[in-house]
Amino acid sequence: MRSLENLKRLPLALAVTLTIGTSGLFASGIPVVDGAQISQNQINHIEDVIKQAKTWAEEANRWINTTKHYKSQLDAYANQLASQTGVRDVASFLSDVKELYSSVDKLGTTITDAVDMTTNIKGLNKSDFINKFMSIIDTHYDYNPCKEIAESEKTKRNSCMITYAEPMQDIKVYSEMSKNMDKNIKNLNKLSKKLEKTKDIKESADIGNQIQAQVALMNAQKIQFETYQDTQRLKKEQAELHEKALFLKSQSSWEY
Repeated sequence: MRSLENLKRLPLALAVTLTIGTSGLFASGIPVVDGAQISQNQINHIEDVIKQAKTWAEEANRWINTTKHYKSQLDAYANQLASQTGVRDVASFLSDVKELYSSVDKLGTTITDAVDMTTNIKGLNKSDFINKFMSIIDTHYDYNPCKEIAESEKTKRNSCMITYAEPMQDIKVYSEMSKNMDKNIKNLNKLSKKLEKTKDIKESADIGNQIQAQVALMNAQKIQFETYQDTQRLKKEQAELHEKALFLKSQSSWEY
C-alpha cells in the first residue's frame, strides 16, 4: 500500500526532528528528558499504528468479500422465490409489497400475522388490508385461488392467503437486507481506499475505528440474515408437522 510506505518513512523523520530539537536544550543547560528515548517511543508507536493499519485494511477486504457472498445469496433467494411463486414483474411486485409491508411493520406485526387477524387493530383496518393484499395477488399472479373461497370459510381462506403472504414477506425482507448490505459494502470500500491514501497517523487510527464500527454493523446484519433463515426454516418444519398431524387426525376419524 502507498499509505504503508509513506508511514514507514515517518519514524526516521520524527527521530531527526526530535534529536535536533533536544540537542539545543542540552547545550543551554536546561534539564530535559531523554530525547532518544522519546523518539524511540514515538517510532514504536508509529510502527504499531502501521501494523494495525494493515490489519484494518485486511479485515475490511475480508468483510467486503463476506458481505458480497451474503448479498448474492439474498438476491438469489429473492429471485428464486419470485420465480417459484409465479410473480411476473419482480420490481413492481416489490414496490407494492413494500407499501403493504410498511403499513403493518410500523404496528409491530407482519404480513402473515395481519392476514391471520380476526379483528381490526389500531391503525389497521382488516378489510382494507385484505383488499390491498388481494389486489397484489390479482396484479402480479396469473390466478388468485383465494378469491374463490367464500369469506365465511375464514380458516381455509386465511390458509390460502398465507401461502402468498409468506413468500411476499420473505422477498421483501431479503431484498431489504440485500440493499443494506450493498450500502455497507460501499461504505467499507470507501473507508478502505481512504486508509490507503492517508499519510497521517491520527487519521489512520480514526479511519481504523470507523472500519471497526462498520464491520460490527455488517456482522450484526450477517447474524440477522442467519437468524431469519433459521426462523423461517423452523416455521416451515412446524407447518409441515401441523399438516401431517391434521392428516393423521382425519385418517383416525374415518369410519370403517
